[in-house]
This record gives sequence, C-alpha cells and structure tokens, in this order.
Amino acid sequence: MNMKLVYSLATLTVLCPMLYWAANTFDWFSAELPNAEPSALQQSLNTCSGIADKSVANLTAVVEFQKLEIAGRRVRVLQNCMNDQGFIENPAWVKATQPLTQTAAQTQNISLNEAYENLRRRDMEQLSTSQDAPVYWLAKPAQ
Repeated sequence: MNMKLVYSLATLTVLCPMLYWAANTFDWFSAELPNAEPSALQQSLNTCSGIADKSVANLTAVVEFQKLEIAGRRVRVLQNCMNDQGFIENPAWVKATQPLTQTAAQTQNISLNEAYENLRRRDMEQLSTSQDAPVYWLAKPAQ
C-alpha cells in the first residue's frame, strides 16, 4: 500500500471526528437566529411565574376542591407579582373575551364567572396574541 494513502487515511480518521466535535460544540450549522433580548413583559412574567410556582410548591391537595384552592392561590400570587412589576389586566382583553366567556359558559354548562376565570388563568401566562383577544397584560401608564 502506498504510504501517501496511509497517511491521508490516518489524517482523515483524526480530522473528521475533530471537525464533527467542533461543529457541534460551537453550533456552526445551527439555523436558529440569535436570541433576542427578552421584553420587560417576558422577564416579569418569567419571574412572577417562578414565584407563583414556588408559592404553591409545598401544598398538596387531599380533596378535589383543594386543587382549585391551590390553582387560585397560584394565580393570585402571579397577579400580585405582575402588579408589583408594573403590569395590569388589559381592559381590551376583558372586553374581547366577553363573547368567548358567554360561549364557554353555555357549551360547558358552567357559570359566567367560572368561564371568565378559566379564560383568565389560561391567558395570564401567554405572551402571544391570539385572533380572539389581545395580550392579557398591559403596562401601567406612567404617573
């Protein structure tokens, strides 16, 4: 066998794994865009969601209604934290979800208050706007 061929095969067997390792380590072929700076709403929501999770982490539900109490406590902590961070419930969201609330109450055979609360809990932690309603949180106006 030709010595040139042996050296080139040996070089390839060493070089290929090194290139593979470097490409995976440094994300050379990643198609993702660089992460954008999170908005104030995203940062506040992430912080407050963590605080709300920690506030109910040690609670366990023995009876079925205690699950609702725990969920309610978590939402209340999230609401208070977001208010402290400078965000309030968006009045446009409330107005836009009234028809959805009525529809949900009729189809699920529940009260309007329960349907509203279910929609509220669902949308509190969503940052993207849907076609049905605007974002739940609104920055407090400067005083």
